[in-house]
Amino acid sequence: MIGNDFFLIIFSSQRDYDKVLKNGPWMVNGKYLVLVPWKPGFNPLKAKLESVDIWVRLPGLPIECWSRDDLEVILQNVGEVLKLDDTIEMSRTLYLRICVRVNLTKPFILEIPLTSEEERNSINVFYENFFDLCINCGWRGHKAYECPKAKQNVNNQDGWVIVNRRKKINFHKKVPSNMRAGVPRTQQGKVLDQ
Repeated sequence: MIGNDFFLIIFSSQRDYDKVLKNGPWMVNGKYLVLVPWKPGFNPLKAKLESVDIWVRLPGLPIECWSRDDLEVILQNVGEVLKLDDTIEMSRTLYLRICVRVNLTKPFILEIPLTSEEERNSINVFYENFFDLCINCGWRGHKAYECPKAKQNVNNQDGWVIVNRRKKINFHKKVPSNMRAGVPRTQQGKVLDQ
C-alpha cells in the first residue's frame, strides 16, 4: 500500500497487465478494485477517485435497442459505455448487462426515460454490487432510509416536527427475482422498503 487506500501493483509481463486491465471491473472481498495505469507524478495523498467502471443492468429494455450505438445514446447520462457482456450475442437474454464508466462526483441515474412512437416508458438502471447506493436520490454512501431528501421534516408553529413518511414499495412485485442485483439489501438479506 502506498497510502490513502492506493496500492502499487507491478506485473511481470505486459500480457498479464493487459489482461487485468481489459477484463475488469474487479471485485475483492465485496469491494470494487479500481485499476488505473500509473502516471508519473502520482501522489496518493492528493489523488481522488472520480470515476469507476461498473456493470449495469437494464431489465426490460426492448431487444431492438441492444445495439452498441443505441446503448451509447440510451446510457449517455449514466456514463461512458466500455463493453457489453455476452447478452449482446443473444446467448443470455434475461437482461442486458453493460460495463459503464460512471462519474462518482454526480448522483447515479436510477431511471432512463424511453419514448417510442406508441408510448412513453422508462427503464430502471441497476448497478451491480453497489450496496450503498440510495434509491431515493442516486448518491452513494447512505441507504434509502437514511436519505436526507426523504427526511424533509417541517416544523409547525407549536414546535412539533411533522414527519412525512413515503409509501412503502415492495420490490418483490416490481422486479423479477432474477433481476434484483441492484436492489439495496440489509445485512440480514431483507429487501429494504423506501
